[in-house]
Amino acid sequence: MDKKTNKRYYNSEIFFERACKVIPGGVQTLAKGLSQSPLGVSPFYADRAKGAKIWDIDGNVYVDFVSALMAIILGYSDPDVNAAISSQLNSGTIFSLNHQLEVELSEKICSFIPSAEKIRFGKNGSDSTTAAVRLARGITGREQILVCGYHSWHDWYMSSASDSFGVPSSLSQLTHAFAFNDEQGYLDLFEQKKKDLAAVIIDPVQIVGPKAGFLELIRETTKENNTLLIFDETITAFRYALGSVQGFLGVHADLVVLGKGLSNGMPLSALLGPAKYMDHMEKMFYSFTYGGETLSMAGALATLTKIENEPVLSTIEKTGSYLLKNLKALILEYEMQDHFELVGYPVRTHFKIKEHGKLSISEKKRYFSQIMFSNGIINNTIHTINYSHTTEHVDQLLHAYKMFFVGLQRNYKV
Repeated sequence: MDKKTNKRYYNSEIFFERACKVIPGGVQTLAKGLSQSPLGVSPFYADRAKGAKIWDIDGNVYVDFVSALMAIILGYSDPDVNAAISSQLNSGTIFSLNHQLEVELSEKICSFIPSAEKIRFGKNGSDSTTAAVRLARGITGREQILVCGYHSWHDWYMSSASDSFGVPSSLSQLTHAFAFNDEQGYLDLFEQKKKDLAAVIIDPVQIVGPKAGFLELIRETTKENNTLLIFDETITAFRYALGSVQGFLGVHADLVVLGKGLSNGMPLSALLGPAKYMDHMEKMFYSFTYGGETLSMAGALATLTKIENEPVLSTIEKTGSYLLKNLKALILEYEMQDHFELVGYPVRTHFKIKEHGKLSISEKKRYFSQIMFSNGIINNTIHTINYSHTTEHVDQLLHAYKMFFVGLQRNYKV
């Protein structure tokens, strides 16, 4: 390693070299690896974080618009969440008995989501989506599942994905994917599988929203067929609206999965729904040692209380709208609309890189990462706004985009 040529990220790259010797691929979470952060122009290791900012182990500071893969909704190291976790830590993290936080948090969530009468918790979204699918199969006595979006690293889902290494091929006969907003594709698949269709599971907002009638069509067909509709709101819950986006979209699912913003970065997810469905979980084995872990529940209760009592969602909406308006204007100002497009709702937008011109998408993405990091921004092209972001932070992001566009024009004649 040449310290002179890699001075900005020297310690990060040293640690990444060490990691590759003891961790497959060098990372525990794939989205934090080389697919998102090119070697030589990227930081890999955080030292600390506060509010909207992260400091890496080389001392560089960044405004973070990834928000820990959408898990942070209030901001890093939120004082109220920290106080709740610290207080609970002094009382204990896990016990040989249940803890009252399990009840209090369940009641709080049910108060936000009218269709939710009972809840079971997990640690990751994958826990809760897998539980939802198993529950649907048990209730209906059927096995086929239709999926739209990413729902789990577990075998039942990955059997429908291209990167299914190690997954039994026989499972691919049970899980089938359809494209978001493709009504005809959904109907064709539904007709093929409806006799044995246990559930349709979908992320109801996949950065862009559903087109008019799409979710309504899925709701109508599943209801007529006695198939359960599952909304995977691991990403969307408590970010687009208080609780689930069901009210926001006007379509209600049978079962809902929550995660990420639920607990401002603590490992917690949930499966919830009406008692007539959730009571069937008493017949189903779904249990793990850390199911009642209290630090995450204390953090979640503090997070939801803050969302309820402070202008969290309206502030996120306002800040995101400021970004949406000004970045769209920048794309037009620099005549980049053939190369890039900004899509999504204010709370979560996607800077979409198009296949256009002599530079490939991967080449544009690498240069994008380099410019963002060098201008003190963490940005994976999806901007996830949290409560700690300000218009000043957005202005810094907009400046980085200006440098990116200018660099493309100057260095690559884009």
